[in-house]
Amino acid sequence: MTPSDVTLTGGDGPVDAAEVRRQVQEVVRAARAEGRRRIWLVVGDAAATSDDLGADPQGRQAENDRAVAFDGVGRLAVRLAVDKVVAVGETRAMRALHQGAVMEGSWGDEAASVPDADAALTLIAGQLQEGDTVHVAGGAAELWQRLRSLLDVPGTSDARPTSGRGTAYRGGHRDEDG
Repeated sequence: MTPSDVTLTGGDGPVDAAEVRRQVQEVVRAARAEGRRRIWLVVGDAAATSDDLGADPQGRQAENDRAVAFDGVGRLAVRLAVDKVVAVGETRAMRALHQGAVMEGSWGDEAASVPDADAALTLIAGQLQEGDTVHVAGGAAELWQRLRSLLDVPGTSDARPTSGRGTAYRGGHRDEDG
């Protein structure tokens, strides 16, 4: 199934937890204002860079900080009533994102942790409904491209950006934004 009135927002570039928090707040605000049915937050595994590791030669403190930050993203998503939170990848940060959503109150199929883009695409394609907004953030370039292909359905409504940056796709059409 490929719903024709699905909005895809976000992008394929790596972002930190603070940027994901900002993005999810914008997407939720825009989606609710448009009367969108459900909101998905799909965060790809954005591995730490050498700059993130700082002075800690083992990178343990930086890794811990990233895990705590992404736990907070999962919790924020639940507080903002994001309907589906999907953590893509197997790093501590992605496990923490999923755990944060679960600990904040998501249960059942509201929060998922998947190992890779294939599993995420299968999950999303199987549950996508008309009127959904799917926001992709983090290092999910492959998933972003494949979701764009999945939603590229001709003869549907015009797209409008739903977040402050990136690209929004609605029903097979796209707009570039900022």
